[in-house]
Amino acid sequence: NVGLETTHHIGEVLVHPTDPDVAYVAAQGHLWGHSGDRGLFKTTDGGQSWTKLTNGLPDDGRTGATDLVMDPRDPDVLYVAFWERLRQPHRFDSGGPNGGIFKSTDGGASWNQLTNGLPDGDTGKIGLAVYRSNPDIVMAIVEHGFQPQPRVDGEPNPDYDDMAQLGTGIYRSEDGGQSWSYVNRYNNRPFYYSHIWMDPQNDQRVYVLAGSAQVSEDGGRTFDRQLEGISGDFHALWIHPDDTEIFYLGNDKGSYVTYDQG
Repeated sequence: NVGLETTHHIGEVLVHPTDPDVAYVAAQGHLWGHSGDRGLFKTTDGGQSWTKLTNGLPDDGRTGATDLVMDPRDPDVLYVAFWERLRQPHRFDSGGPNGGIFKSTDGGASWNQLTNGLPDGDTGKIGLAVYRSNPDIVMAIVEHGFQPQPRVDGEPNPDYDDMAQLGTGIYRSEDGGQSWSYVNRYNNRPFYYSHIWMDPQNDQRVYVLAGSAQVSEDGGRTFDRQLEGISGDFHALWIHPDDTEIFYLGNDKGSYVTYDQG
């Protein structure tokens, strides 16, 4: 154990690409109650000590960090998603006023919330992706609000549309998060999934993982195929940065590899 003993749930771990003593942990925190080890933490000594990053970030005991991505050009540029959530015996609260997407350009010393084009009000779980070949392109899959939307034919998994909420869905920025456009409202069971990736060499190829693994070839505007031959709840994906035909996929049943993009 190298610290953060009471966090219980970790959303993401990122290690600095050239200095392995520097790492960041997005700590979601205890599911059933408040906890101090909740938020974004940084180590500069290989995990011997941790500093909680709070300058511009939520620090309320209920809102934890659930996803974290780094600009591949500049490791001082980071994006983090915060999510307020609490499970109780007879209810589950997903979302709150302190959640959202935040950006740092100084290695986590200070943060600014990104809001232009993103939904107002309470946000829930959020997944993030940065495009490797042009890191000004950032995508987010967002849970928002609690008002159901009508079902729309042709969307992936239309049976789940009664669980969708206004503002929930996929957003894209082409200026490093300064402004966002709403691409698609698809986000199946967002409190449980909200996972998004971009092909490192093709920003139009977008993967969204949920009860199925969905693939878009037009930047997330439509999803017209899913990865076949495997089933289960999907939560993890690693795409080879130099040969994107190869990727590893993880779900509740195990791990899989493809050499032809699935």
